[in-house]
Parts: sequence; C-alpha cells; structure tokens
Amino acid sequence: MNYTRFANAGLRPAAGGEEAEAYTAPLEPVCSGLYRMVDSAWRRLACLSSRQEEMRRTYV
Repeated sequence: MNYTRFANAGLRPAAGGEEAEAYTAPLEPVCSGLYRMVDSAWRRLACLSSRQEEMRRTYV
C-alpha cells in the first residue's frame, strides 16, 4: 500500500474497506464536479476551434 499518498492527504490508511471509503467519500462529489467542469470546458474549446477552422476555410 502506498502510505505517502495517505500522508500527503493528511489521512491514515484504514484497515477495513468501509473505513477507507469513509475517508474518500467526501472527496468524490468534488472530484466528479471538477471533472465535469473541465470536460465541458474542453469540449466547448474544441467546438469553438473547429468552428473557427470551418469559417476560415469557408471565407478565405
């Protein structure tokens, strides 16, 4: 088991699976929310760049 990961996060490694889930459970909605924000921003950026390329090809 990688103890440095727990130490860096300020957590102690739990013996049981339920205890370990109790430590990481509060982080899950935060991480999934961050992932969704980054994913949607990345998709919008890709969409905008493809539209710009399309406009460039059409009008030039």
